[in-house]
Amino acid sequence: MISNYALQQMGYEMITPERPLTACFTSFSIYEVAGIIIDDDSARQATSSICGHSYSIAIGKSINAVCRAIANDDFTPDESGWCEQSGVKGPFLALSIGPTVMHTIAEGHVKVGSDGDLVTIDSFGAAKSELRGLEQTISPPVLAAAIAVFRVNFDSFNLRQIFSTVVGRTDSGRKLQDFRFSMTGTLEVRRTISETDILAGLNDIATVAPSIESRTSVFFTLGLKESDETKRFLYLFLSLEININAAFKHYRGAARGPKTLNDIRHCARLARTAASYDHRQKVDWRDLTARLTYLIIHRWIALGDGDLDEFKMLKSFRNDIAHGDLTEAPAGAARRAEMLAVKFVTLPSP
Repeated sequence: MISNYALQQMGYEMITPERPLTACFTSFSIYEVAGIIIDDDSARQATSSICGHSYSIAIGKSINAVCRAIANDDFTPDESGWCEQSGVKGPFLALSIGPTVMHTIAEGHVKVGSDGDLVTIDSFGAAKSELRGLEQTISPPVLAAAIAVFRVNFDSFNLRQIFSTVVGRTDSGRKLQDFRFSMTGTLEVRRTISETDILAGLNDIATVAPSIESRTSVFFTLGLKESDETKRFLYLFLSLEININAAFKHYRGAARGPKTLNDIRHCARLARTAASYDHRQKVDWRDLTARLTYLIIHRWIALGDGDLDEFKMLKSFRNDIAHGDLTEAPAGAARRAEMLAVKFVTLPSP
């Protein structure tokens, strides 16, 4: 721990009950969007909320442009130099979460930095805790929605986080730096994207993100961050499983319902499955495949035979790993789970 004397020598003054400090905090994360070309120099921005908590998201060719769009401030005075030194070239996606409520501290140390901003040393613990909670609520569904929405037209969409920070603002409007932390992620898209596609995507993110089941989005984003293929596959399959179970329990509820899946005969999207289905067979509603079949018949009209077959194959991989028959996911299994998971997160959710 740094002594009071050392802090005073560094230019810090004590915060006291007679001279408290009040501030709120916002987190900012920047992702490099690899593989797309944005011709327009300006950024496109949208603001929305999840569970009553606000966030802003922007996409653009320039890192300074996306930062101005969500924070009204440049990221760096020398963008080309910073990008060359950091090994990035854009385009970029920026996400801001917050602000928190105002927090007041009556102890600690503060100084005025060379740029005129206030600087404290990890003094706002309650604010940090609140902001982490906001990030856990907002980041996974927003990032999952972004990937799912843009992959409809850009099938290699992936996010790579390159910077993250937390910025405070005092009750008098001064900027304050207290703590910073970073996370990792991936985002890639490989075709030219138009302004129309960007704006449509931002609008769709605001619509899709709040509807994604929270645990689904957490394991979905964990899977996309994982470099080990088997762990990646298991995370993504778990997101599929959680999504199916949550939707089935919501739509079918506690009702006893039919003991068979005879409705499959009237579902043209499952014609191939229906042709081989034993209509005398009683259904075990604990089975994931039965639950998914029910959802395809009655709720998830965008899915059909091919999606059900793909899920059955992925489920067999997962079972073989769980039972020790496989020590790692088969080649390509993680990618196949990812493609199906992307499709699932855009489906109607409870």
